Amino acid sequence: MIFTKMMRSYSETIKTEMMSRITGSINEEEFLDRMGKFYDINREIITINIHFNELWNPALLLWSISTLTSLVLNCYNIVLLFDNKDSENSIGIHIRTYVSFAAIFSVIVGSGDIIDISDDTLSFLFKYPICKLSEPEAHQVEMLIYTLSTHKPIIRASDIFTVRTELLASISGTVVTYVLVALQFTPAWKN
Repeated sequence: MIFTKMMRSYSETIKTEMMSRITGSINEEEFLDRMGKFYDINREIITINIHFNELWNPALLLWSISTLTSLVLNCYNIVLLFDNKDSENSIGIHIRTYVSFAAIFSVIVGSGDIIDISDDTLSFLFKYPICKLSEPEAHQVEMLIYTLSTHKPIIRASDIFTVRTELLASISGTVVTYVLVALQFTPAWKN
């Protein structure tokens, strides 16, 4: 995802610039100027995240529901194909199932990476030796920490659920449950 790459680049730049201040590579004025720019960039990232959520909220929710439904039906069909030993139609169903799972997995892992990068940046900033900085520099770092901790980039689906790595376990449980329930009714449908 582009957003993940942007967050990773932002995080690495913050770490590099802050370490260069400790080593004395840049002076106080440059550091304050760069910290102000980091703060501005972070506000832009927050704005992008808000617009992304507003734009994709209904689409992401509909995509999640349709992909999950497709995944459940395709898994059920795969189980039925193994029962009937029918291999003519199985390749297409296998491909659809794997593509559905890969799509869900990539979206969930991508949004989890964004959150992990944000947490990693915060962890670095909390460990940063603020006592070696002047008062204005320390204030800028504290302001950046506050902004990063209060406005984390999160991808939501219409404010119904947050797309995180923990969602993968929930989706897997749902797929397995519905496939097992459908398999229990299969003998009744054949009669």
